[in-house]
Amino acid sequence: MNNLSLNGFFLGANTPAGFLSLYGSELSGYDRKYILKGSPGCGKSTFMLRCAKVLEEKGAQVEYILCSSDPDSLDGVLIPSLGTAIVDGTFPHVAEPDYPLAGEYYVDFGAFCDIAALRGIKEEIRAITDEYHAVYGRIYGLLRAAGALHKERVNTVRSISRGLEFRAGGLIKKLIGKKNGDTQGKERLRFLSTICSRGIIHQYEAARALCSKIYEIRTDHDLGGDLIAAIRGAALDAGHDVISCPSPWDPGGQPMHLLIPSLDLGFLMTGKTDPPEKGSFRRILTDRTVDGSELSRQRPYLRSLRQSENAVVLLAVDILAQAKNIHDRLEALYNPHIDFGRVLQSAERLAGELARGL
Repeated sequence: MNNLSLNGFFLGANTPAGFLSLYGSELSGYDRKYILKGSPGCGKSTFMLRCAKVLEEKGAQVEYILCSSDPDSLDGVLIPSLGTAIVDGTFPHVAEPDYPLAGEYYVDFGAFCDIAALRGIKEEIRAITDEYHAVYGRIYGLLRAAGALHKERVNTVRSISRGLEFRAGGLIKKLIGKKNGDTQGKERLRFLSTICSRGIIHQYEAARALCSKIYEIRTDHDLGGDLIAAIRGAALDAGHDVISCPSPWDPGGQPMHLLIPSLDLGFLMTGKTDPPEKGSFRRILTDRTVDGSELSRQRPYLRSLRQSENAVVLLAVDILAQAKNIHDRLEALYNPHIDFGRVLQSAERLAGELARGL
């Protein structure tokens, strides 16, 4: 499903601290919210996609929010011009209305289910559901371990790096300019990268859809957060709205990527083992700021950290793949008992109501 739109971000991520949802902060500005509740495989993603396509045909601009555990599925669609968000409100990104029926509504997918038929397989559903929830405890334990190794590796390299501040200052002067009076830009948060059953993936096409001038920050040690954070601050001070993209390894830390659509500028951090970012306007090699002799001294330690981190990440990804298979089994139980024709009819009805506001 991520191939259907170029502006697909994530509003949640699997992290060392567990699942982190950005629903709370990033949906607060939407006056109308439709929160979908239902089982796996009951048509929530199908419903949202149909709503989005109808609205796009009517001329609305839609932002697709991809599922961070399965990027081929949707977690939400946002229609900024209508102040409307339609989101999956089930585990792990549980959402509830703050103001029920006052602009915030449930959409109950139980209405499209054959409840009597599902009652006949309830024990199987319960067993597989319990298995699904249990496996995530193992996943987050492994991500905690990998996150600790990742943090130690990055901090070790940062401690022997010099000159990024000078590099940031030059880029800010050249690209951002001076503070624009008292006007302060606004910040949106989106995950551009996520850890899922396919590994660590990046929705770079979402960045390219918004910004044509992409600065690729190429680093073997995630040595770019300081640079991106400085540019972010300068852009906000200059009155530019930004999209800051946290790292799933450290969501509360420095941004991993940054987009400034008003300047047509994007900054993407990539690893040396990643394919070079297509169409990069310029490439910045931040590892050149590392003290060479000190890096040589630390290299065996850093190599050991990376090998351990990679091994643990592979284990986590393998178990994420197991979790997806379990989820697929749940969907297969529910699917035959869902009236998808009614799901699509309901989606078209809602989209038609919303389109009257265009």
